Parts: sequence; C-alpha cells; structure tokens
Amino acid sequence: MSISSLSPAQIGALSPAAIQALAPTMISQMSTAQVAAISAEGIGALSNTQVAALSTTQMRALTVSQVPNFSSDVTFSAAQLVALSGAQLGVFTTTQIENFSATAISAFATTQIQALGATNLSALDASQAAALTATQIANLSTTQVAALTATDMGEFTTTQIRAFTQTQISRLTTEAFSALDAAQAGALTVTQLRGLTTTQVSNLTTDDVGEFTTTQINALTTTHVRALSEANLAAMAETQVAALTAAHMQALSSTAFSAFTDTQVQAMSTTQVAALTAAQIAGLDATDMAEFTNGQLAALSTTQVRALTATAMGSLSEAQISALTTAQVQALSTTALSGLADTQLGALTAQQIGALTTAQMRVLSADNIAAFGETQVAALSGSQLQQLSNTTLSALAESQVAALSTTQITSLRANQLSALETSDMAEFSAAQIAAMTTTQLRGLSTTNVAALAEAQVSALTTAQVQALSTAQFAALEATQIGALAATQIAALTTQQIKGLTADGLAALGRIPDRSAGRNADRRAHRHQPRRAGRNADWRDDDHAGGRAGARADRRAR
Repeated sequence: MSISSLSPAQIGALSPAAIQALAPTMISQMSTAQVAAISAEGIGALSNTQVAALSTTQMRALTVSQVPNFSSDVTFSAAQLVALSGAQLGVFTTTQIENFSATAISAFATTQIQALGATNLSALDASQAAALTATQIANLSTTQVAALTATDMGEFTTTQIRAFTQTQISRLTTEAFSALDAAQAGALTVTQLRGLTTTQVSNLTTDDVGEFTTTQINALTTTHVRALSEANLAAMAETQVAALTAAHMQALSSTAFSAFTDTQVQAMSTTQVAALTAAQIAGLDATDMAEFTNGQLAALSTTQVRALTATAMGSLSEAQISALTTAQVQALSTTALSGLADTQLGALTAQQIGALTTAQMRVLSADNIAAFGETQVAALSGSQLQQLSNTTLSALAESQVAALSTTQITSLRANQLSALETSDMAEFSAAQIAAMTTTQLRGLSTTNVAALAEAQVSALTTAQVQALSTAQFAALEATQIGALAATQIAALTTQQIKGLTADGLAALGRIPDRSAGRNADRRAHRHQPRRAGRNADWRDDDHAGGRAGARADRRAR
C-alpha cells in the first residue's frame, strides 16, 4: 500500500507507533496535507531519520500546534529550519532550539530571528549566539535585547557587540551591560555609548569603567558623567581623567570632584581646571586644593579665584601661593585672604603684595603684617599703607620699618603716626624722620616727640622744626634740644621759645654758635683799622685839650 493513498484523516488517525514504523521514504512521499494531519503524538514519535526525510516543502506544511511536539532529540537541517515561517519558529521550545545548528541560525532571515522570541533567543548557547550575524543582531527587537542575560552578553564577539544599535544598547539590563568584558566594552562605538541610560552608567562597576578607552570616555555625555559614582571616578586612570572634556568637568558636582585622587587631579589639563564653575570651586575642600599643581592654579580665572573659600586658601602650600598671578591675588575675597596663615602671607612675592587691593589691605591683621618680610613691606604702595589700621601699622618690626622708603613714609596718614608707640618712633631712621611732612609731624603726640633720639631731632628740617607745636617743642628733653643745630635754632618761632622750660632754655644757651663766632671775627677784622684810627684821633684830642687847659691855668695864676 502506498502512503499517498491514505487520506489526511486516515494519517491523523495513525497511532504514534504506526507513525514511528513508517519508513523514511514513506515520510518523504507524504503530501503537505498528510504531513499537516499527523497528530501531535505522531509528531513526537518521529525519529531523527524520519525527520531528516522531510523536505523543506513538507516542513513549511507543519502547523504551529505540531512544531512544539517534535522530540528534543530531533535535529533539523539548516535547510529545513530556514524554510520555516516566523510563526513556526516562534513556537519551538527552548529545549528544541538547543539543537539548532550554528549554520541554520546564521542563515535565518531577520524576521525569523525576531520570531524566536526573547526567551528562545536567550536560550541560545555560546556557539549558537556566536553564529548570529551583525544584520540579525541589529534587527533584534527591544524585547529580545532586554531579555538578554549577563551570560548571553558574554557569548557575543566584539564584532557582534558593535552591531547593536544605540537603542538596543539602551535596552540592555544593567546586569547584561556590566557583563561586557574589557574587549567587548572597548568595542562599543561612540554612538552606542551615547545611548546608555543613567541607570546603566550609575550601575557600572569600577572594572567596567576601567575598560573604557579615552575615546569612549571623551564620547560620554555630560549626563553620563554626572551619573558616574564617586567610586568609579576615583577608579579612572589618569589618561581617562585627562580625556574628560570641559563640559564633563562642569557636569561634576563638588562632591564628585572631591572623589578624584591627587594623581588624577594633577593629570588634568589647565583647560579642564579652567572649565570648573565658580560653584564647583567654592565646594573644593582643603584636600582638593592641595592636589592642584602650580600650573593648574595659575590657570584659574579671576572668577574662579573669587569663589575660593578661606578653608581652600588656607590649604595651599607656600609654593602654590607664590604661583598665583597678581590678577588672581587681587581677585581673592577678603574672607579667603583672611584664611591665609602667616607663613602663607610670607610666601607672597613683592609683585603679589603690590597687587593687593585696598579692601584686602584693610583685613590684614597685626600678625599678618608682622609676617611680611622687608622686601614685601618695601613693595607696599602709599595707598596700601594708608589702609592699615593704627594697630596694624604699629605691629611693624624694626627691620620692617627700616625697609620703608621715604616715599612710603610721606604717604602715611597723620592719625596712623599719632597712634604709634614711643618704641615705634625709635625704629624710624633719621632719613625717614626727615621725610615726614609737617602735617605728619604735627600729628605726633608729645610723648612720641619726646621719644625721638638726638640723631632723629638733628635730622629735622627747619620747616619741620617750625611746624612743631609749642607743646611738642616743650616736650623735648634738654639732650634733644642740645642736638639742634644753629640753623634749626634760628628757625624757632617766638612761641616755641616761650614754651621752653628752664632746662630747655639752659640747653639752648649751651648750644655753640660756630657760625656766629666766625661772623664776629670777620667783623672785627674788617673794622679794626678804622676804629684804631678813630681812637687815636680821640686820644690826640684829649691830650691837646689837656695841654691847652694846663696852659690856661698857668696864665691865670
């Protein structure tokens, strides 16, 4: 009996044993209607040999209810599988799919691959997954991609990884994406990386981030960088940190920036540092600031410097302080400047000192000024000195006062000088005293005037001497008055003379007037012959008169 003589109904009535007893040649002779009529049990009874006898036309005749009933031990040829419709492929069980050959899988059309479903696709083993072509992968549905496990992702080659679209990459679970090894992660294109979600980025491990190339780091969006954990930032290599763009730098929070190690910070370019926002700068702590190189600090804009806190400034080393430009020094807030220690202030160069604004000068304390070296003091302008409080000016040491130029001395306010202590006065040189204006000198207290040394008194100009009030002049000790030169004495006003004490007058009287003595000698020498002649004439007249008188007396007798 020929198998073809049986009707589809009769075929459908055959028992599994009867079906199993059919020779492969009889199977191959069945019509498509007969094949479609085989019962589910009969399909399950087919052996490998019988299945192999099915033509591609017969395979296409199988119903979706028959397909799942094939034994899991059955192996289909690539031609048979490729002949199936998407609907047929979609009903295969995961166990059946395990027997699909790599050749068959690589030959599937994109519609057939999509028909496998998420579960079945995920069921592919390593060799099967490796058989998927770039075109097939690029056409996987988002549902299929979202179902891929960490194991599935680990089975893909770098070429296959590169085939995923940006949208597909964004549909991968964090576990699946994190499963990429260094080679796979390094294969991701710029376009793919930009498709990552913040959730995916935030769940990256330090190993994951470490696998990114500098090109990939550079391709991350600002949203991605903002999503990186502090641990991931701290784990980045110096070359990766250097690959961050200016936009990336600005996207980091102050807390995130603080996660960078000192070697990472020092790996940043001046362009990256200059890109930091004022808010980020304001959030830097002492540790952050200490990590900057001198070159990086010099790259900060005045706006950035203005945002530095007292704590941040207080953490800078002397070398870092010296590296600041004069424009940066001027940009420091008074609060930040007040955060500098004396040793840091002492590290300021003469140029930096000269750049300090009047507002900055006003916040300097006595201890701050005392920390300045002679060169720094000499660099202060007159307007800067005028901003110092009386107490602060008084804090200058002898060596610092000695460093002041006569121009600086003349710029001091009268009330600054009047507030000086007697010990301060002793620090001024004779030249500095002589440089004081009459207004400044009049502003000195009588106590300070009395504290002047003889050399300082001797250095006073005649204008300065005349400018002294009667009270100031009267305060001078006898030894001080005794130090006055004749020209200074000659310049004294009558009121100053009247105000002298008895000791003062006595000291004034003891002052030798060498010039007056020389003038008297010159006058005596010039007039002596004339007087001598006149005196002789007078004597002759006296004698003549005497003789005439005597003769007259004798005649009378």
